[in-house]
Amino acid sequence: MRLAAVKKEKEQEKRMKGILRYLRDYKKKESVLAPLFKMLEACFELLIPIVMAHIIDTGIKNQDMGYVLKMCIVMVALGIIGLVCSLTAQYFSAKSGNRFWNSSQKRFVSPYYKAFL
Repeated sequence: MRLAAVKKEKEQEKRMKGILRYLRDYKKKESVLAPLFKMLEACFELLIPIVMAHIIDTGIKNQDMGYVLKMCIVMVALGIIGLVCSLTAQYFSAKSGNRFWNSSQKRFVSPYYKAFL
């Protein structure tokens, strides 16, 4: 049973090495920045409920409208920054995905396309 697991693991490693050779052609900058901006977007979205809790616990409890308005502006700013991070992550993801497709298309799609011509 252990031998079968080791054999399956080696096959998966061989497949990954086959895929990784197509990743050499596109820039590494996009492949790092896309997940980084996605993580930043998630962090900003997770901060919004914390800010809302502060609005309720401090601003509404003490009836301080100045604090409530200030924190609402902070909440809107967090939403806008999260949106910008999301759009940037989508841009870099699309760019790296497109480059990966172009490099792998020559190997996977072209032989079948030429067969129909």
